[in-house]
Amino acid sequence: MASESFVILCSGGLNSTVAAARAARNGAVNLLHVDYGQPSAARERAAAEAIGKALRAERVLGVDMPHVRLIASARRRADAADPSGDAPAMAPPMPSLLDAAYQWAARIAARAVVVGASQLADEAERQVGAGQGTPHRRREFFHVCEMAFDELRSGRPAIRLEVPLIGLSRGDIIKLGRRFDAPLDLCSCCEGAGPEACGQCPGCRALACANEPVARPEPASASR
Repeated sequence: MASESFVILCSGGLNSTVAAARAARNGAVNLLHVDYGQPSAARERAAAEAIGKALRAERVLGVDMPHVRLIASARRRADAADPSGDAPAMAPPMPSLLDAAYQWAARIAARAVVVGASQLADEAERQVGAGQGTPHRRREFFHVCEMAFDELRSGRPAIRLEVPLIGLSRGDIIKLGRRFDAPLDLCSCCEGAGPEACGQCPGCRALACANEPVARPEPASASR
């Protein structure tokens, strides 16, 4: 029986890399990186290419969304002119990203789209209660999206939407990545726009934790 094929939405970050490594144990992986105008896009795409090579991905596809980039650019200009400083942070256009992933999955006959989002980790890092975190990282969001894409594909082969890390803490995600030999050293998690990682943002701190050496227990001394 042929193994399954997966499309992974890959930001080059910790979660998507662990999700890709997990999927690679069950079939062929295809990594999709989307440039929608995020400041870290160039670093992300380079990381996705390196991660794909390490995981022996069948394909690594980079997609640009210039219309989203134009909107983001206009919003950044408006934010710069806003003296209040209350403008919300730029969020990825997740429905558009999922649509691109489903379109590619259909083209290459992949059976599932995989996203590395974690509701639990997001809520912990934002220090909010259950269901109060980022909307596009909630379990309910992906459930609704899967139903919508199932309806759109009515009469055609189903494509699953898998979010395997949704209920895992950041620490458990790191443990899972080590278990599946995920190339965590190749990740790019910085949220800044500079050419180098800042080392201070939540993504950088999580990646530093993931790449800390694992302590090995001392061997028991032989009894005399």
